[in-house]
Amino acid sequence: MMLTQKMESYIFKLAKKGNRKAFGDLIDMYKDSAFTLAHQLMNDPIEAEKIVIHTFLLLHSQIDKLPVGAKPSTVIYQFCIKFCMEKIKSEGKLEKELENQLPLREITLNIDMPDIKSKLAHSIHGMPIIHKTVVILKYVMNLSLAEISDILQMNTQNAKTYLRDGREYLSLQLSYQLIQNERINKFDERLQLSF
Repeated sequence: MMLTQKMESYIFKLAKKGNRKAFGDLIDMYKDSAFTLAHQLMNDPIEAEKIVIHTFLLLHSQIDKLPVGAKPSTVIYQFCIKFCMEKIKSEGKLEKELENQLPLREITLNIDMPDIKSKLAHSIHGMPIIHKTVVILKYVMNLSLAEISDILQMNTQNAKTYLRDGREYLSLQLSYQLIQNERINKFDERLQLSF
């Protein structure tokens, strides 16, 4: 069931006043999307679960201090990204993020070709973390540039730039991988012809 923005805002106001049921409704509304975001950024479902728990614990402790007009999704995604970044930095994973990573099995890209989908997921996880975050928010979470700039607390032009750079990175990575596969296929064909 999709809730309107007014209903979400009303539930958020009730939660700010201490209504436990409203806070539980907030958790129900955003737990899956927060998990998807954390899982995509961390590439680890167990860490993603921990981050989602910490996100909602922080939201609970800070909810009365949040501005009246704050959007629940924006605040939740900000907290979630904050915990992901802290975890990546504390484990020294920032350098590892730039190296090859296993592609996520649950990435939800609207592409029918499984091989390209896998290569694209692999390329996303090799991106620098800020570009990766913007690409995931845009193409996996389906957020607008305005929402992304609110979540990441940057102007829309910077979000556009990171998105453009991320798309260029993905395009280069994907074309490189496709060229490598073509070379391997040609080599395999030559090997088979020689036997």
